[in-house]
Amino acid sequence: MTDRTRTRWGVAAALTCSLLLPGCIADGDAPPPEPEPEASATLPPRIRLGDVSVSGSALAQRAGLYMCGDSIVASAPAGGIEADSFVVFEPATGQGDITEVQLPRRMRPNARWLLTTQCVAEGGEPIISVAYQEMPLTPTGGAGIRAAYSLDGERLWMRDDLNQAGAVVEDVLVLGAAPEHPETAVDLRTGDTVATFDPAVQSRTVVASDRMVVRGLSGPPLLTTLTGEEIATLRQAASFTADGDLLFASTPAALPDPTAPTEPAEPTGDQNGAGLTDASPSPSPTQHTAPGDRSGLPQGEVRAYSLRTGEPQWSLRLAPDPLGMPTVEPRTGIVVIVDVNGVAHGISPVTGRREWRTPTELENPRVTAANGIVLFDNVDEPFQKLVDARTGLPLPEPREPIADLQRLGALQIVDGLPTVASPAQLRRPPTTEDPPG
Repeated sequence: MTDRTRTRWGVAAALTCSLLLPGCIADGDAPPPEPEPEASATLPPRIRLGDVSVSGSALAQRAGLYMCGDSIVASAPAGGIEADSFVVFEPATGQGDITEVQLPRRMRPNARWLLTTQCVAEGGEPIISVAYQEMPLTPTGGAGIRAAYSLDGERLWMRDDLNQAGAVVEDVLVLGAAPEHPETAVDLRTGDTVATFDPAVQSRTVVASDRMVVRGLSGPPLLTTLTGEEIATLRQAASFTADGDLLFASTPAALPDPTAPTEPAEPTGDQNGAGLTDASPSPSPTQHTAPGDRSGLPQGEVRAYSLRTGEPQWSLRLAPDPLGMPTVEPRTGIVVIVDVNGVAHGISPVTGRREWRTPTELENPRVTAANGIVLFDNVDEPFQKLVDARTGLPLPEPREPIADLQRLGALQIVDGLPTVASPAQLRRPPTTEDPPG
């Protein structure tokens, strides 16, 4: 065999070895280097809850801090969180995973972008609803995206054609009308459009568990289904709140309804302060007229409708005027409305009877409620007031400001560290200080 033949046989053997027997190695040859393993899914960066900088008086809206399911969520503008990210923390360990909101390639984050997130806990596992919009926010929008993420950072969907201001009720995102986009309802779990409404109608929307919608600012409000089927015409109101099978409307006296027929005054069981006991809180010091004498004060109204039929269920006249949107405490169902004097009224959702009233000691307070507790506070003041939703009687002032009140208790900032307080802690009776010794 010539040298050239040996060479040919050697090449053929090498090719056979490499093609058929990947494990065979010629004598004296070093094994080939193993290929680098492909990187699996990159683990999300982590952060400790103690690294999130918030002041002791920070509220949920200002700190971007709230509860979602059994987790704590932080997003900008909480210190230590990037402007295009949010973090989901485990309260037991204080460890959290950072989720960066990925934008479409043509959209680049900069100082003019605002990220807001919101927990959606109805209809299944909790998810995070994300809005990322170019500032300043205007009715015509500018660029913006909407997205939904699971609590473990998985993006469920993203759309870049939803740049209107919107509200989340249960598992539906309802976006207001804009010149380039009609009012739209989007399923937050799939990103699919549930309904698109007539763009010629300026509207405000309330979505309830059976997905009824209140529409119309330029005329009488209409109660419709998401598919546009008209159920009933309602009386004019400044704001609506849906809860279960009921729709609650708040109408100040300054908002007349010229389209509605004149109705006689309806008995409500509380025309002269009936139903209030000696244990009920006293009226606000700024309310100079006696509770039973309302002749010198303008009277607004709170009204309840059936969400299935649109039929009125009850109405309650309030003096002075109601202020803002009715708030429903989920455990008791009590409807809470604050009047222009800062006095809160607790109303039975079934009968419309006013069960209690109490001064909030705040001007234009925010109202949140859970666990049979109603919280009154203001983003501009450190003072917070808690009352029992059944009686209106004040509960002890919280030792630390409450950032978020929800079914698990309260999210508080203790020495700069977010902490979850149980409902029992919120309801603890006042204690006397131990004598010095």
